[in-house]
Amino acid sequence: MAPAATTTPLSLLTATKASLEALKAASPNTPIIDTTEKMQAYLTENDIKLLLFDCDGVIYRSTTPTSPRLTSTLAALQSDPALKLAFVTNSSGKSREQCHEKMKDVTGIDTFTSQQFFPAGYSAAKYLKNNHPSIKKAYVIGGVGLVDSLEAEGISCVGGPIVDGKGGAYGAAGDYQYWVDDKGIEQLQCDEGVQAVVIGMAKDFNYRMLTEATMYLTHKSSSFDGSKTLFLSTNLDPFDVIGGENRRQPAAGCMVKAVEFATDRESITVGKPSKALWDVIRSELEMEELPPSKVLMIGDRRDTDIRFGNVCGMRTGVVLSGCTTSDDILEMEKQTIDRADVIIPHVGIMK
Repeated sequence: MAPAATTTPLSLLTATKASLEALKAASPNTPIIDTTEKMQAYLTENDIKLLLFDCDGVIYRSTTPTSPRLTSTLAALQSDPALKLAFVTNSSGKSREQCHEKMKDVTGIDTFTSQQFFPAGYSAAKYLKNNHPSIKKAYVIGGVGLVDSLEAEGISCVGGPIVDGKGGAYGAAGDYQYWVDDKGIEQLQCDEGVQAVVIGMAKDFNYRMLTEATMYLTHKSSSFDGSKTLFLSTNLDPFDVIGGENRRQPAAGCMVKAVEFATDRESITVGKPSKALWDVIRSELEMEELPPSKVLMIGDRRDTDIRFGNVCGMRTGVVLSGCTTSDDILEMEKQTIDRADVIIPHVGIMK
């Protein structure tokens, strides 16, 4: 095992510790699991067989591990014959293979396989293949990983990321214009083969993409009916947290909501908290018969990770190393659907 490439910054450790201390002072009703012994007891008592981890805010923040003990903890959990591990992220910008490579870069662990990673782009591709096998072409707003995942399942893509100033999937369409005027809108042509619009995180999101997605979802002509175009989103996350100062980065939900507003249509979400994602995970891990109560979903977002676990019948643990603060935890206790079973300060205490 190679050493991890990065270390956990003091600012993140301090913030996590401060949240934990504030919670303990407030005496929340939700149990706090803050030692390895408590964690092992919880896993044993509940007969947990599968651990599902979110990535951003749980395993790492950008490329920074959330705990100095992250590598040793994950390595020990991975080698435990009584457990299976999988990583479930609403990030659609990376393929399974790219998620696997990032995990290896951050942790130094080389025993994971790409089959243990379930990014939202992969879920979108599997959803189309399993539920709409006749769809063979999609208009895409999102990154390279989303395009790769769709094309790996036999779905060709138009749109996609802007690469080296070129538009189209991987720049095939020539020089890209980021805007389109009224005349240009009238001149836009539908690719009549497009049967779905798929939207994920796109840092290059712009007005032209918004206009094209709107066209594919609403335009009607003698040869094209946008009302029949399937509308998928990888997730509705409003933001991610970046760096030790907890700066917000607008996420995929912002792009999805813009298109929903322009088209007066609601997307089908196939990432967390959708049950469609759980169907993909348990099928590919060959754990269809496993009761969800023997699964522990660990995440940092109540509206995606914790809700995903709850709607699927899993046990849930919320960490303090990502989006959720001590104030959020106290607010969580007033809720039902977004309430976690336990509080885990960070993944590093799990083994």
